[in-house]
Amino acid sequence: MEQLENELRERIGIDRSVVFGFDIERISSRILYAKIDSHVEGRYVDLALSPKSPVKMDNGEGISRLTIKDKQVGMVTIKYDQKADEVTNKLKLTISSDGNNLQNLSASEYQQRVQEVFSYLDLVYGITADYDNLRIKELELNATFFLAEKYEQYKDPILMIMRNAPAKRFSDNGNNLVKYATWYQANLAAQEDKLETALIKNKSIELKIYNKSRWLKDKHYFPLTDNRDLMRIEYRIMDSRLLQTHFGDNLVTSLSDNKINEMYKKYFIRDVIEPWKKWHEKNLEELTEMAQRHRIAEKHWVSFFLREARQYTATHGFPVLFDLADMRQVFKRMGDGKNAGKKYKRFLSQAIYERDLLGNTGRMEEIINKIMNL
Repeated sequence: MEQLENELRERIGIDRSVVFGFDIERISSRILYAKIDSHVEGRYVDLALSPKSPVKMDNGEGISRLTIKDKQVGMVTIKYDQKADEVTNKLKLTISSDGNNLQNLSASEYQQRVQEVFSYLDLVYGITADYDNLRIKELELNATFFLAEKYEQYKDPILMIMRNAPAKRFSDNGNNLVKYATWYQANLAAQEDKLETALIKNKSIELKIYNKSRWLKDKHYFPLTDNRDLMRIEYRIMDSRLLQTHFGDNLVTSLSDNKINEMYKKYFIRDVIEPWKKWHEKNLEELTEMAQRHRIAEKHWVSFFLREARQYTATHGFPVLFDLADMRQVFKRMGDGKNAGKKYKRFLSQAIYERDLLGNTGRMEEIINKIMNL
């Protein structure tokens, strides 16, 4: 088992990235060939030669392709395209040398990590590079935070976020339909499925929510001092033009904590908060109309109301009754005034088989408040 820091700094920060724009100044053939033959666990080196390549080792051999996978770094790719007469250098960068990405990085920590990685490439592989104008191709930003309840309790809010994402941002080929993916952990012995991950994306950006506590267990890391469950909400920016729009360019040196926070929250407000507020208000109106209709039509109307709500969810996959607690507002909107609280309590006592719906709105607000207060 690997030891982690016993504390987590809850903040918006940087995770994995893909960077480019570095120039190879020197490659030691002696050091590089020694690494190819070393067969050290966690390292892989693939080398192809071409006399026409402008990327030369110090022995004069030209490199058409060099791939280095190293858990201390990530993956480095140097490739010469003979047809285009073009060299492409790329680094898939991990944020730590031990594979642990629980704690994200601030802008300055990330920039320091870049320096460490290029120093490591120089020392271990004999690759000296000029990375003053290093640029970002892909960037992951995330927020990881402690939850008030077990992660499994947040299934409905997580699915609400995915289903309710703006179609104009995440629609499939512009058809106004949103596609999202989910991963569950199935436990046949316990006869249960537990949601672990939910993901939605387009060609430029990806939004992912997952159980970071489960990740800790799967990786066999020691637990944190605080044993509450962790949720991670992650944005992966796959189009560097988004970075250029927000930061002015996509240089590593242009990153700052303020700009990172602004960008993350801008997307979170757009993709999560605004759709949620719009849906929740509309849903309260629909619940009020449905409850009023049943209250007029049936003497024991609550059971009929709940049955229709369940049937709607089963048929449409989207809930009409997201949280029993929302019925407080419904009774007020139906004009029950001072009696609204008593009628809600009476309603709640009859909804004995719907207790799984209790607290979802509060959990959604918890997620929103956590992010916006970071």
